[in-house]
Amino acid sequence: MKNYDPSNAVSLTDLNTGIRVDRNVTGITTGLNAIFEVFGGPVLVNLFYGIVTTQIQAAATLIHLDFDADAGAGFDFDLSIDSADLTGDIVGTMYIPPATTGGAITVSAGLNICPQWILPVGELMLHASATRTGCIVWSMYYYPLTEGAYVVASV
Repeated sequence: MKNYDPSNAVSLTDLNTGIRVDRNVTGITTGLNAIFEVFGGPVLVNLFYGIVTTQIQAAATLIHLDFDADAGAGFDFDLSIDSADLTGDIVGTMYIPPATTGGAITVSAGLNICPQWILPVGELMLHASATRTGCIVWSMYYYPLTEGAYVVASV
Protein backbone atom coordinates (compact mmCIF):
# COMPACT_ATOMS: atom_id res chain seq x y z
CA MET A 1 0.00 0.00 0.00
CA LYS A 2 1.33 3.45 -0.87
CA ASN A 3 2.40 5.50 2.14
CA TYR A 4 1.83 8.87 0.49
CA ASP A 5 -0.87 10.61 -1.51
CA PRO A 6 0.23 11.54 -5.07
CA SER A 7 -1.84 14.73 -4.81
CA ASN A 8 0.72 16.14 -2.37
CA ALA A 9 3.77 15.31 -4.54
CA VAL A 10 4.66 19.00 -4.97
CA SER A 11 4.83 19.54 -1.21
CA LEU A 12 7.05 16.45 -0.88
CA THR A 13 9.76 18.17 -2.91
CA ASP A 14 9.91 20.84 -0.19
CA LEU A 15 10.99 18.31 2.41
CA ASN A 16 14.69 17.89 3.07
CA THR A 17 14.71 14.19 3.81
CA GLY A 18 11.66 12.64 2.11
CA ILE A 19 9.13 10.03 3.16
CA ARG A 20 10.18 7.96 6.18
CA VAL A 21 9.76 4.19 6.45
CA ASP A 22 11.00 2.19 9.47
CA ARG A 23 11.72 -1.53 9.82
CA ASN A 24 12.27 -3.11 13.23
CA VAL A 25 14.61 -6.13 12.92
CA THR A 26 14.28 -8.22 16.10
CA GLY A 27 17.03 -10.79 16.11
CA ILE A 28 19.66 -10.97 13.39
CA THR A 29 19.36 -14.03 11.14
CA THR A 30 22.19 -15.58 9.14
CA GLY A 31 22.02 -14.88 5.40
CA LEU A 32 19.91 -12.46 3.37
CA ASN A 33 17.01 -10.73 5.14
CA ALA A 34 14.71 -8.30 3.31
CA ILE A 35 14.28 -5.05 5.21
CA PHE A 36 12.66 -2.76 2.60
CA GLU A 37 10.82 -3.34 -0.69
CA VAL A 38 10.58 -0.83 -3.55
CA PHE A 39 7.40 -0.99 -5.68
CA GLY A 40 6.05 0.83 -8.72
CA GLY A 41 9.27 2.43 -9.97
CA PRO A 42 12.59 3.86 -8.82
CA VAL A 43 13.10 5.89 -5.65
CA LEU A 44 15.83 8.26 -4.47
CA VAL A 45 17.05 7.31 -1.00
CA ASN A 46 18.23 10.44 0.81
CA LEU A 47 18.99 8.97 4.22
CA PHE A 48 19.38 5.43 5.55
CA TYR A 49 20.59 4.22 8.94
CA GLY A 50 20.06 1.65 11.69
CA ILE A 51 19.95 2.19 15.45
CA VAL A 52 20.40 -0.57 18.02
CA THR A 53 17.36 -0.63 20.33
CA THR A 54 18.23 -3.88 22.17
CA GLN A 55 21.89 -4.76 22.75
CA ILE A 56 23.40 -7.11 20.14
CA GLN A 57 24.52 -10.50 21.45
CA ALA A 58 28.20 -10.60 22.45
CA ALA A 59 29.42 -12.85 19.64
CA ALA A 60 31.13 -12.13 16.31
CA THR A 61 28.67 -10.74 13.77
CA LEU A 62 29.22 -8.90 10.48
CA ILE A 63 26.55 -7.28 8.31
CA HIS A 64 26.38 -5.71 4.87
CA LEU A 65 23.67 -4.39 2.52
CA ASP A 66 22.66 -5.89 -0.83
CA PHE A 67 19.97 -4.92 -3.32
CA ASP A 68 17.98 -7.61 -5.13
CA ALA A 69 16.47 -5.91 -8.19
CA ASP A 70 13.28 -7.42 -9.66
CA ALA A 71 14.75 -6.87 -13.14
CA GLY A 72 16.99 -9.92 -12.65
CA ALA A 73 20.35 -11.08 -11.35
CA GLY A 74 22.30 -8.84 -13.73
CA PHE A 75 20.78 -5.80 -12.00
CA ASP A 76 21.54 -6.85 -8.38
CA PHE A 77 24.28 -4.99 -6.51
CA ASP A 78 26.13 -4.73 -3.20
CA LEU A 79 25.57 -1.44 -1.39
CA SER A 80 28.32 -2.17 1.14
CA ILE A 81 30.88 -4.73 2.25
CA ASP A 82 31.00 -6.28 5.73
CA SER A 83 30.86 -3.94 8.69
CA ALA A 84 33.12 -3.97 11.69
CA ASP A 85 32.18 -6.67 14.21
CA LEU A 86 28.86 -5.87 15.96
CA THR A 87 29.77 -7.93 19.04
CA GLY A 88 27.81 -6.57 22.01
CA ASP A 89 26.90 -3.25 20.38
CA ILE A 90 24.86 -1.28 22.90
CA VAL A 91 21.55 0.55 22.64
CA GLY A 92 21.99 3.75 20.63
CA THR A 93 24.80 2.46 18.39
CA MET A 94 24.18 3.62 14.80
CA TYR A 95 24.93 1.79 11.55
CA ILE A 96 25.41 4.06 8.56
CA PRO A 97 26.09 3.05 4.94
CA PRO A 98 29.46 3.94 3.45
CA ALA A 99 29.89 7.30 1.73
CA THR A 100 30.61 5.39 -1.49
CA THR A 101 28.83 2.25 -2.65
CA GLY A 102 30.86 -0.84 -1.90
CA GLY A 103 32.57 0.44 1.27
CA ALA A 104 31.96 -0.90 4.78
CA ILE A 105 28.97 0.00 6.97
CA THR A 106 30.13 2.43 9.64
CA VAL A 107 29.47 1.70 13.31
CA SER A 108 29.03 5.20 14.63
CA ALA A 109 27.89 7.53 17.36
CA GLY A 110 26.06 9.39 14.59
CA LEU A 111 28.68 11.47 12.82
CA ASN A 112 28.86 10.37 9.21
CA ILE A 113 27.73 11.30 5.71
CA CYS A 114 25.05 9.08 4.20
CA PRO A 115 25.10 8.47 0.46
CA GLN A 116 22.10 8.94 -1.81
CA TRP A 117 20.98 5.92 -3.82
CA ILE A 118 18.61 5.47 -6.73
CA LEU A 119 16.98 2.10 -6.19
CA PRO A 120 14.86 0.32 -8.81
CA VAL A 121 11.96 -1.99 -7.97
CA GLY A 122 13.26 -4.76 -5.70
CA GLU A 123 14.37 -5.53 -2.15
CA LEU A 124 16.98 -3.94 0.09
CA MET A 125 18.56 -6.82 2.00
CA LEU A 126 20.54 -7.05 5.23
CA HIS A 127 23.12 -9.85 4.91
CA ALA A 128 24.31 -11.17 8.28
CA SER A 129 27.21 -13.53 8.97
CA ALA A 130 25.52 -15.13 12.00
CA THR A 131 22.25 -15.41 13.92
CA ARG A 132 22.26 -13.20 17.03
CA THR A 133 19.86 -11.69 19.54
CA GLY A 134 19.35 -7.95 19.66
CA CYS A 135 17.24 -5.41 17.79
CA ILE A 136 18.03 -2.80 15.14
CA VAL A 137 15.52 -0.27 13.81
CA TRP A 138 16.37 0.63 10.21
CA SER A 139 15.05 3.94 8.80
CA MET A 140 14.88 5.01 5.17
CA TYR A 141 13.93 8.47 3.87
CA TYR A 142 13.14 8.58 0.17
CA TYR A 143 11.45 10.41 -2.72
CA PRO A 144 9.51 8.54 -5.42
CA LEU A 145 11.07 9.22 -8.84
CA THR A 146 8.04 8.11 -10.83
CA GLU A 147 4.34 8.31 -10.13
CA GLY A 148 3.29 5.28 -8.13
CA ALA A 149 6.76 4.42 -6.76
CA TYR A 150 6.90 3.70 -3.01
CA VAL A 151 8.77 1.79 -0.32
CA VAL A 152 7.42 -0.48 2.42
CA ALA A 153 9.09 -2.28 5.29
CA SER A 154 9.43 -5.99 4.57
CA VAL A 155 7.58 -8.40 6.80
